[in-house]
Amino acid sequence: MTIYPAVDILDGKVVRLKQGNVRDCTVYSEDPVGFATRWKDAGAEWLHVVDLCGALTGELHTLEILREITQTTGLHCQFGGGLRSLSLIQQVLSCGVQRVVLGTKAAESLDFLQEAVRVFGAKHIAVGIDAKDGFVAVRGWREVSQQSVEEFAKMVLDCGVTTVVYTDIRKDGMLNGPSFYAIQAMRCHVPTAELIASGGVASLEDIQRLKSTGIVDGVVVGRALFDGIFRLEDALRVAKGDLSL
Repeated sequence: MTIYPAVDILDGKVVRLKQGNVRDCTVYSEDPVGFATRWKDAGAEWLHVVDLCGALTGELHTLEILREITQTTGLHCQFGGGLRSLSLIQQVLSCGVQRVVLGTKAAESLDFLQEAVRVFGAKHIAVGIDAKDGFVAVRGWREVSQQSVEEFAKMVLDCGVTTVVYTDIRKDGMLNGPSFYAIQAMRCHVPTAELIASGGVASLEDIQRLKSTGIVDGVVVGRALFDGIFRLEDALRVAKGDLSL
């Protein structure tokens, strides 16, 4: 199981939001590159980078920061936030990113999603399924569509997607544990996909439980690392089975 330490960027700063609410924002660093280097030094192999301004506006604001992160750290990187055209996807991949995460645009146009998979290859395209009360949220989680999570998940697979990042919005940034049952349900909806869970991880025990159930291939961890609740080094050991709690 892969641990994806988060680097969420808003106005050039590393932040964490609660349930995606920009009015409930904690700033952790004004140096995203240095923050990403911190995760590299702790042993990370992947980063999960999000342009929160991009998610809200559909316009990327972090290309130069992203390029510097990939060049400085040399880590694998998945990136999301505001990717609503093929040209933007190309620009991000050209920055050294291994995989982009499409959310709003994928929910709005399955034709676009299918074309992105065709042009760039399934290994470079993931879909973020951001769930609120069983429905797919879009546009920086400010809007909730009429599309059910279950229906959308099935259609995503039909478009050739092989990686899904699933987030329970009500858990995100709250440090009260992941939605294990919802994650299990998502696994049933995308049985053949690589499934990455995001939102709510609050302890090493949460990571161990996700690993022991075998329902996910990866987990994004943010606030618990940012707040020092546990060390990334220990999370990586639990995920690899080298540390038992």
